[in-house]
Amino acid sequence: MAIQNSINNTTKVTTFNTSGTWTKDTRTTFVTIYGFCGGSGGGSGRRGLTTASSGGGGGDSVGFTASVPASFFGTSETVTIGAGGSGGAAQTSDTTNGITGNPGGTSSIGNVGVLVAGTPGGSGGTVGTGTAGNAAPGYTFNGSTISSGEPLPGAGSNGAASSGNSSAYYTVGGCGGGGSGANSVTPQQASAGTDVKNGATGTALVSGGAGGIESGTINGGNGNPGLTSTAGGVVCGGSGGGGGGGQSTGGSAGTGGNGGFPGGCGGGGGGSLNGTNSGAGGNGAAGQIIVVEFF
Repeated sequence: MAIQNSINNTTKVTTFNTSGTWTKDTRTTFVTIYGFCGGSGGGSGRRGLTTASSGGGGGDSVGFTASVPASFFGTSETVTIGAGGSGGAAQTSDTTNGITGNPGGTSSIGNVGVLVAGTPGGSGGTVGTGTAGNAAPGYTFNGSTISSGEPLPGAGSNGAASSGNSSAYYTVGGCGGGGSGANSVTPQQASAGTDVKNGATGTALVSGGAGGIESGTINGGNGNPGLTSTAGGVVCGGSGGGGGGGQSTGGSAGTGGNGGFPGGCGGGGGGSLNGTNSGAGGNGAAGQIIVVEFF
């Protein structure tokens, strides 16, 4: 159901954080939709014998926009909000790869939705390879396919983890950072979750969650909420969660941070040495749909 419904003399904005039904205003002539799918969860790290035990990869997300005449929609349309994907559980068995995260759910309104779901974070292995994001997600409307780019998540590493690319696509939540690997000598820094940036200046609008490290805060930081009504007219998704730090001695590896709402993705968990649990992947945030009607 709609949780916000604001009207002025020329526009009406309805925001859905949960599934429901959108009823078109009788005055509406044109509609713009911003859709965020649920962010995918990060993968957990490997639990292994040596420092080749890598952290898990961060998840990634997709979204869509559509601007069409009001006549393209019926009097009312079903709205589906995708749930966030859960992160991979911590690995509790020795000499075993981590567990892949779960994909986020698809958001849609009427016949508008994405063709490809976000890719969950890959499991930590003996070499750090988080699953890369799909190259060209898009949405379909009345049989037409519109492609859009997306950032890639961070890959888990047996050293310092690689960061995901920053997102300049406002209807895509930020990707999760990769977890760092186990290292019995030197704690390794996990990567931060992706920022959402101004596409023209490169300035971060929403900062990603911090990457963890065993010598400081080992768990990855959570992503931050997106912007839905301010900052120069930008509507953007939440940022990605940071990767968890790898374990060198003692306790368990760090967990990945959760994605920021809407659509932010979970960070990968840190890798661990045998005898201690790896870090679980962070959870993706739920999706959202914003409908702007023009009179």
